Amino acid sequence: MAKITPSYGITGNNIPFARFGRGEKTLLLWSGGPGNNIPRGMGFDRFSQGLRPLLDKYTITLLTRRSGLSQGYTTRDMSEDYAELVRTEFDGHVDLIIGVSYGGIIVQHFAADHPEMCDHIVILMAAHKIEPQGLQLDYRFAELLSQNKPRQAYALI
Repeated sequence: MAKITPSYGITGNNIPFARFGRGEKTLLLWSGGPGNNIPRGMGFDRFSQGLRPLLDKYTITLLTRRSGLSQGYTTRDMSEDYAELVRTEFDGHVDLIIGVSYGGIIVQHFAADHPEMCDHIVILMAAHKIEPQGLQLDYRFAELLSQNKPRQAYALI
């Protein structure tokens, strides 16, 4: 089985990404957080294994939250970041968006506010809101990452 080799970068509106696959269709995969790290190395290998069946049909762009969010930034604000990205970097339309976990919450706003920007949306492992305990966990995770303590951050979740 050939290794999947992504290209990494940051979009024009400051969203980290990894791109892989060779298909003509566009799939955006929104992880949403906590944090905004794109998996690399063995973490990416493990993450991408389940996506192998899609690689001939889709070019997949894995996206996280944009960097430098201000306090009070909402999931609807994050949805607007993705809408700007689709407008500027994908000519205003993509074939499929999959929102996973926190990304699934964000994609619900996107579906309500920008349904014309994609053909299909999948909400995967997500609820309709984050409970206060989840918000506290997310904040503590980000705090540990900002203190350059990734092991403690990932142990937390």
